[in-house]
Amino acid sequence: MANSSVSPTPPTNEPDHTGHSTDSHHLDHFHNALSSTTPNAHWQPDMLGPDYESMSFALGTDPDGETDIYTTLVRYTPSVQGAQSNQGVQKAETSESTPTGNNNPAPDGHNQPAILLIHGMSDYFFQTHVAEFFANQGYAFYAIDLRKCGRSYRPGQSWHYITSITEYFTDLTTVMEYLATIHQQIIIIAHSTGGLIAPLWLDNIKTHNPQLHQHMTALVLNSPWLDMMVPAWMSLGLTPVVNVIGKRRPHTAIPGVTLSTYGKTIHASVGGEWEFDTTMKPLYGHRKYVGWLRAIKQGQQQIHSGQVDAGIPTLVLSSHESILGKSYSPERSHSADTLLDVEQIHKWAPRVAAQVTAIRVYGAIHDVFLSRKPIRQQAFAMCAAWLDSVVHPPIMESDDAE
Repeated sequence: MANSSVSPTPPTNEPDHTGHSTDSHHLDHFHNALSSTTPNAHWQPDMLGPDYESMSFALGTDPDGETDIYTTLVRYTPSVQGAQSNQGVQKAETSESTPTGNNNPAPDGHNQPAILLIHGMSDYFFQTHVAEFFANQGYAFYAIDLRKCGRSYRPGQSWHYITSITEYFTDLTTVMEYLATIHQQIIIIAHSTGGLIAPLWLDNIKTHNPQLHQHMTALVLNSPWLDMMVPAWMSLGLTPVVNVIGKRRPHTAIPGVTLSTYGKTIHASVGGEWEFDTTMKPLYGHRKYVGWLRAIKQGQQQIHSGQVDAGIPTLVLSSHESILGKSYSPERSHSADTLLDVEQIHKWAPRVAAQVTAIRVYGAIHDVFLSRKPIRQQAFAMCAAWLDSVVHPPIMESDDAE
C-alpha cells in the first residue's frame, strides 16, 4: 500500500460549475414522470438539464416494509447543443479545456471504459463538474441514486432507510449488469457511505457473480466511511445497544443527529459554491434510524475483520486532516473533513482490497471533488493519472483486419 500527502498545484482542465437546484414542484414532477418506469424503460431527460438522462429500475417490494423500491441510473451524454447552452465561466472553461489521460472516447461503447459514481448518505448525484471532467478523459460517465435516495425516493419511504447493506447489492448488480452489456471495463467512484457499500458489493460478486466482477476494473474511494467517528471505546460500548434496538425496533429515529457544518461548507447559500436540491440533500442531513446505523456498523465490522477484498486496484482519497464537532467556520471548514475521521480512513483503507493506494489531499473537504477549485483540480489530476496506470486502453480494431 502506498501513502502520500499532496498539496494543491495550479489548476487543471476541470469545467467549473455547480449543478442545478430544483424546487419541490420540480421534484414531484420528476417522480411522476418516473413512476411507471421499468428496467426496460427508455432514457428520459434528467433534472440536471441538457446532456443528462436518467432511467429508473423497478426493484419490487421493499424488504423493510415501505413502498416499492427503485434505483436510478443517470448518464452524461454531451452534445454540441448542450455544450453551447453552458453559460459564463463554465462555457469558457469547457470549450478551452484540453483532455488528458485517456483523451477521446473510443468509437463505440464496448471499447470505452465507463465510470459509475456512487453517492453517500444524505446525498444524490448533482456533481456535473465531475461528469464533465471524466468525460473529457475519455470515460463514459454514469451515476446511481440508490434506493430511497435522490431520484429513487418515492412517497411512503424514509429517506436512505435500509436495515442491511446487502439491500444495496441489488441496486448495484442491476445497473452494473446493464452497463456490462455496453462496456467491457467499469470503474467505480464511491463517496463516504458509498465507499463502504462498494467494496462490500465487489467482495460479494467476486464469489457469487464472477462474470460481472470481471468487468470491474478499478475502485476509487472518496473519503469512505469505514468506522464510526467516535473514540473506539465509545463505539464498542454503543454496539450492543445499537444491535438490540436496531433489530427489534429498527425504525427508531436517532435523536439529536444534525451535521450542518458540512452542508454549510458546500452550499452556495452559506459558504460554499454548489447548488443542489435541499429536499434530496438537506444541509442538516436526513433523519437517521437505529436499524440503518446497525447496518452501517455491521458493514464496517466486515471491513475490520480483514475478510473483505474488492479484488481490483483501489485508490483512496481523503483530506489531510479532520475537524469534527465544530461549528461552521469560513476559515477552517473549507480545508478539512468535518464529517469523518481521516485517521480512521487510513487505518482501515488497507482492509478494503489487496492492492490499495491511499492519498491525503492537503486542504480537501469531506467530498474531495467538492473542495475549493485548486484542491479539487489537484485531486482530479491525481485520480486521472492513477486511472491511466490501471485501466487498460481500448483495443481498437484495425481497418485492415480480416
